[in-house]
Amino acid sequence: MRDDGDGDGNVDEDAEQDESGPYAVHTLSEDETIAKFATGIKRFKLPDEYNFIKIYRKILNDNDGYSSSAIDRLVEIFKNRRQYPKTADYLRESIKKYGDHENYKKNQLDQIIGNWGQFVGSKPLAAGKPAELELSFRNGKEVSFETFKIKVPELLNDVREYLKSNPKQLDWQNVDINDIGRRIVWDNQTKYVGEKVAAWDMKLQPRENHFNKTVLVETPLKEAGAYLVTAKFADGNVSRIVVWLNDTVIMRKQGNNGSIYFISDALTGAPKSKIKLDFFGYRQKFIDRKLLDKVIVRQYNTETKSFKVETNDDGLAIIGQEILSEDFQWTAMTSDDGGKKAYLGFSGVWYGQYHDNEYNQTKIYVITDRPVYRPEQEVNFKLWVRKAKYDQDDISDFANQAFAVIIRNPKNEEIYKKALTADQFGGIEDKIKLPKSATLGIYNICIENLGGYGRFRLEEYKKPEYEVSIDAPKEPVKLGDKITATIKAKYYFGAPVTDAKVKYKVQRYSHNVNWYPPMYWDWFYGPGYWWFACDYYWYPGWKSWGCKSPYPWWFPVGNDPPELVMENEVKIGEDGTVKVEIDSSVAKAMHGDQDHRYEITAEVVDPSRRTIYGKGSVIAARKPFTVYGWVDMGFYQVGDAVNANFAGRTVDGKPVKGAGALKLLKIKYDAEGKPSETAIQTWKVSTNEEGLASQQIKAAEKGQYKLSYTLQDAKGNSIEGGYIFTVHAQGEPDSDFRFNNIEVVNDKTEYKDGDTAKILIKTN
Repeated sequence: MRDDGDGDGNVDEDAEQDESGPYAVHTLSEDETIAKFATGIKRFKLPDEYNFIKIYRKILNDNDGYSSSAIDRLVEIFKNRRQYPKTADYLRESIKKYGDHENYKKNQLDQIIGNWGQFVGSKPLAAGKPAELELSFRNGKEVSFETFKIKVPELLNDVREYLKSNPKQLDWQNVDINDIGRRIVWDNQTKYVGEKVAAWDMKLQPRENHFNKTVLVETPLKEAGAYLVTAKFADGNVSRIVVWLNDTVIMRKQGNNGSIYFISDALTGAPKSKIKLDFFGYRQKFIDRKLLDKVIVRQYNTETKSFKVETNDDGLAIIGQEILSEDFQWTAMTSDDGGKKAYLGFSGVWYGQYHDNEYNQTKIYVITDRPVYRPEQEVNFKLWVRKAKYDQDDISDFANQAFAVIIRNPKNEEIYKKALTADQFGGIEDKIKLPKSATLGIYNICIENLGGYGRFRLEEYKKPEYEVSIDAPKEPVKLGDKITATIKAKYYFGAPVTDAKVKYKVQRYSHNVNWYPPMYWDWFYGPGYWWFACDYYWYPGWKSWGCKSPYPWWFPVGNDPPELVMENEVKIGEDGTVKVEIDSSVAKAMHGDQDHRYEITAEVVDPSRRTIYGKGSVIAARKPFTVYGWVDMGFYQVGDAVNANFAGRTVDGKPVKGAGALKLLKIKYDAEGKPSETAIQTWKVSTNEEGLASQQIKAAEKGQYKLSYTLQDAKGNSIEGGYIFTVHAQGEPDSDFRFNNIEVVNDKTEYKDGDTAKILIKTN
């Protein structure tokens, strides 16, 4: 969060929020409320007989035995509504009329109207530039800061000496070297607080009505080390935070037969060679029970070890388990000749016995000639038994071996068991005819002692008498609009179902679709496997016109659970329909940074209790379509031809044909890293029936460039898409470029045997 105009770094965190949305509770009048109905979330006026605020006020004015409870409820109501001035008024009235046991109410009042603030977390920062902190506050107009150096080496040394003393009872608080703030503030271990290194004041501009505000505080701290920063609000509280500025970083990765430690510069990531790593470890060794009676109140001894190693030219130190024992908790500290220091807190190590077992598993694949059967039909099935090896020949390790195949019915009864011999590919096949009296449900096929379960269903055919369909918009609608879907039930002879009950449910899902140009190996690696560009969230506007890079298959991607928007049971209309209205403004207010899909399911039950289901969906999109841009190489040299490509796609994957304007912009950065763009050349480039467009550009000179392509569809909607690429000059530095902290980019999408792959490593 940066200063946008008041000169003191003040940032209004809620400045752009919709004040009229359904969740803007601070705008509710006293006769309004918000509730979730079967038909969705609604904001509405309350009649007097159900106006709980009015009822509580009446109880309060009656001044009987329930008045104290009524005013407490009014305090909670207005606090939950974020209507803090009214909350404060009722707290004052409650204190005046009913007293304040142990100043509980006064503390609540001070939290609302008093000058209050606190630091909003912190993370390790790189030394060399002023550290920036976030501060959340309310009401206050001035804050004073003080910064003290923390004596980290003294703390680490005291912890070592404490462990070496072999205490009878180990106190974990004396061993903790990660939570230094707790030691200094809560445990009052002020001996680790060093000299004051900075002090300054800052003017604040609070929001009205006691709302919170967040500001960015730029500190004068640049040198590496740990600092205790305090913020004292005028006539208010004190907040403290520990800030770490690092010039050296230690990273550890567990290997097969050893632990790998990498020492690098915190800012550039460059490895640090010939750095001494000082290891210290401890363990608790329990005393033999036979000796307990000879030892007074001691159940274990604390043993310690220490040793030193040196990093190689690549900044690496690989330490085996013969030195770095699994029985100990280890910490590592490093310092170079310049006095730069870093350490890792106590942690255990382990040594996995990695082998190729996971690549040498026995896999069984089962198929049947159809998924569903009726009684008296024949089931044809086949199984393959193979080792999961990509480099294995076509001949299976299990060729010509006999396997016992078992089929069980839904009651888990064996209805088939036979020894079958595998062919040269490990394939086994047979068939079984199901009797007329066979149990309906799911049947399982497996190989005895090996598993490999396959399944099929056995069902009776019942001819449906009517069908249920959902008539919803076929094209995506604008997020924030109201959507009308119609549930229809009609008999197959054409007449509507008029005597039935309809149970319907609407669920909202996040709809995340990133389109990537199709390439030959998509079937194997997945769409976008060749994608060159990285995500530039730091570049102004990139989130609106840039294209996210695809996630690798192993990357954990969380899927948000669906939200139940509405659920209801109604009688079907005389025309055999039920209309459902979905308000997507709630999703826009709460999740306006993504697209959404509403799924409508309907269950229609007629007088004969026959149940028929129907399902439909509609997409609510932030914009009518998306423009994607890409180039044919990861980076270019001066003189290369840049083949730029663009595509217009709706959120449901349909191509967009239209007129387009392409700009080539050269990017320059100022001293603070903020970009400015200069137009170099423009073209008129339209998309074809497949929604595709292309333009060849010559890389005439070195630089970082942005392709900006604006496409206008037949309805007049204009959307911009873009792409950032670089042109390099052999032997010249790229110091005027800006990237992510680290990027690794290859030059081409694919390579053949014998090709030379050029890899560019980019750092910020």
